[in-house]
Amino acid sequence: TVGADSGRFVLSGADNVDWEDIAIGPGPDAGVQYLYVGDIGDNRAVRDNLTIYRLPEPDLNDQNIPATQNLTNIESIDFIYSNGARDAESLMVDPLTNDIYVVSKRESQVGVYVLPFPQATNEMDTAKFLINIPFTMFTAGDISSDGSEILIKNYFNVYYWQRANGQTIAEALAIVPQKIGYTPEPQGEA
Repeated sequence: TVGADSGRFVLSGADNVDWEDIAIGPGPDAGVQYLYVGDIGDNRAVRDNLTIYRLPEPDLNDQNIPATQNLTNIESIDFIYSNGARDAESLMVDPLTNDIYVVSKRESQVGVYVLPFPQATNEMDTAKFLINIPFTMFTAGDISSDGSEILIKNYFNVYYWQRANGQTIAEALAIVPQKIGYTPEPQGEA
């Protein structure tokens, strides 16, 4: 299979300070899939606040996709961390709860944070610290569309967690993961 460029999509009104990860998942309107774009990078942990942009997923089945399309109807979820500024590159959305998860990067044991649904779009939200997990330098993450599997990677490994029925994301991530095959890439992120 060969990848093909579907077009260039511009998020009208969105600032790119340090965009890191993109997730897909449910949101405020039932039956609509949303893209979540994480402006969550903060190498020196000095940013006053961060933003996750949420927008309905563009229709890529249209035969006449323009080379460039300006997307509107973008919501900004501005947030701070409950325990102070930090760098992050991993963004995930739980399809079972609509909660957004951010995993920090630079600590010796990364932190997992949650922005519970419904996220605020008209005031500052707070990403609540949940747990530390004994890894560092996580650069991307995702939750499967049925919520039963979690992948998070760093520069050298991809880690896999199976999520049992009724288990929260924090409970699943508290279990020792499997390491799955990965050939490290230069600056392997998102």
